[in-house]
Amino acid sequence: MEVTVTATGVDTAARRLDALGKAVKVAMKRATSRAMDLAEREIKNRLRLKSHMFGTPTPSRPGEPPALISGTMMRSVHADGPPRWVDRWTIVGKVSPHAVQSRIQELGGFVRVGNRGRIGPQTRENYAYLPPRPYVAPARRLVGPKVERIFAEELAKAVASVGG
Repeated sequence: MEVTVTATGVDTAARRLDALGKAVKVAMKRATSRAMDLAEREIKNRLRLKSHMFGTPTPSRPGEPPALISGTMMRSVHADGPPRWVDRWTIVGKVSPHAVQSRIQELGGFVRVGNRGRIGPQTRENYAYLPPRPYVAPARRLVGPKVERIFAEELAKAVASVGG
């Protein structure tokens, strides 16, 4: 005695799965681009919260984003190229500030003061501590839930596009 199992339509299912795989890759690239745009906007928004003239004390307290002076830091925030696949399952998109002072503002630390470019003795008195004034990390936390929604929307569109 035997049991015969017949599966029909396997070729159709395989074609739909292939189409779904391609649609998901396109959707993930689109979602990554949208998330990068959102992150860039939010980082720049955090840098617009306060401003002051060059040479005047910053109105930004430690722990708050740095206050806008010339806009150099804000203009330096941009995508590091388009999203790219680094392997079969991972797509990466990066947005970051590129101004020289960006890191010290975000994380805090010691900076050399005075001498305006002249090399002088490196003594303790020539350095000042800048407290952290984070703006990238808070932006990342703020956009996180929105990014999740973006990916869910794009994935749903991909599934719907192949009749799922």
